[in-house]
Amino acid sequence: MSVACGHCRELELLKPETRQRIQRFVAFDNDAETLAAATLACSKIIKWQCNVKKLPESDDYDGFDFIYSIGIYDYLNRAQAMALTAWLMGKLNPGGKLLIANFTPDNWGRGYMEAFMDWKLVLRTREQMRAFIPADSSPHSCLYFDPYRNVIYLLLTRSC
Repeated sequence: MSVACGHCRELELLKPETRQRIQRFVAFDNDAETLAAATLACSKIIKWQCNVKKLPESDDYDGFDFIYSIGIYDYLNRAQAMALTAWLMGKLNPGGKLLIANFTPDNWGRGYMEAFMDWKLVLRTREQMRAFIPADSSPHSCLYFDPYRNVIYLLLTRSC
């Protein structure tokens, strides 16, 4: 599942044989127009319109091996990000992985993004990302930076 998926253009980068192995791909976004434009590079794509700030208590979507969010955490406050992380962890299969990306305070382009793109981002440090690790589920976790320390990635693995 891709959270705040945008147009899912990353699917176009997958090799055809990799796309063939995907059994189900859920494109999750709040914006109906964005979902309408989401690529159909994967024939098994399911579009789910949902707001990450008003998560449903029950739905038909769970049992994921991999969930990723590469564009919404930068807009969430700490409480919202923690709630979303816990909710997403509950949607994983045992051994499933959750990948979260966030821009860092070291981001070289932050001034440009604020001034010219009007992006009001929540920039996070390693310690702030670690705070999203749900204490009750004790997942395995790893933190990674891109080569320029512009983006930090938190990878969580649900316990088996």
